[in-house]
Amino acid sequence: MNFDFRELCRFYDDRGWRENEAAERRFLSIIYGKTVPYARARKILPLIEEWLDIYRPQVSARDFVINFRDHRKENPKATEIRRRMRQRTLQDKLINPDFVYLVRADMGVWHLLSEIGATVNVSEISRRVSANPSPAQ
Repeated sequence: MNFDFRELCRFYDDRGWRENEAAERRFLSIIYGKTVPYARARKILPLIEEWLDIYRPQVSARDFVINFRDHRKENPKATEIRRRMRQRTLQDKLINPDFVYLVRADMGVWHLLSEIGATVNVSEISRRVSANPSPAQ
């Protein structure tokens, strides 16, 4: 991959693209690559925010925990957001080959967790990933 996964996680957890235009450009270049025009890529930010509000809610008093036994019942709002994101991605040609591999790996992990009926504390994993420095540092 041509980006640091921890940086992407920090953007997700902190909604870091809200800081300024440079941060927004960096976030979008991680997801869509450097060749996608900024004006076209930024149209999807509201959908990304909606998606993250479901799957990676911002820090709250309680940890975000996914019970994969109950998770098989798809959230209708999440299904609609994913449909709109897919439509926007294809319509605006927002495809980064590096990110496609990451998404496929993510889908595979979610499928396996669902198959074994795992319970995952997403907040704790995020804290651990964020706490470990990058090997390049």
